[in-house]
Amino acid sequence: GSLQRADRADELARAVTLLEGLASRHPGSPAGFAALGRAYLGRLRLTKDHAWAARAVEAAETARRLDPAVAEVDVTLGQTRLATGQVAEAEAGFRRALSTDPGNAGALVGLGRSREAAGDAAGAEAAFERAAALHPYHFEPHNQLGGFLFAAGRYRDAAAVFRSLTELAPDSYRA
Repeated sequence: GSLQRADRADELARAVTLLEGLASRHPGSPAGFAALGRAYLGRLRLTKDHAWAARAVEAAETARRLDPAVAEVDVTLGQTRLATGQVAEAEAGFRRALSTDPGNAGALVGLGRSREAAGDAAGAEAAFERAAALHPYHFEPHNQLGGFLFAAGRYRDAAAVFRSLTELAPDSYRA
């Protein structure tokens, strides 16, 4: 529950505390370390303190050692690398995640963001569109596609995507 509200410092702090306890009680759980990595990534995004990036990478790498086939671990690593400006490493993580889970929404969105950061607008748009097509009821791929189109000056296309978001999530302040 606490990871669902990654926009709130108190919820993220609670998630970190709970997940650190879980990781110490169950040191062989890749899911626990993957979730802990996501919580640390949330703290990085909220605080901009790069110490959280190192902790996110460490937790995700622990999860990967425990089970190399968990796509979410590579998504977390990719997101952390992207947040710290390591675009090529981020893209490699997203591509690894897609090799084990080709329809992973987080990996596709991450791939789009990394392609955009690398200056590949066509690659970014293709990744965002694929994510939105594969996940028609998932907010984030549509939000990223709309934001990308808006930034590219394609306002009508962006408006259509954002309009669909208001139907998808009418109670969201982000839609």
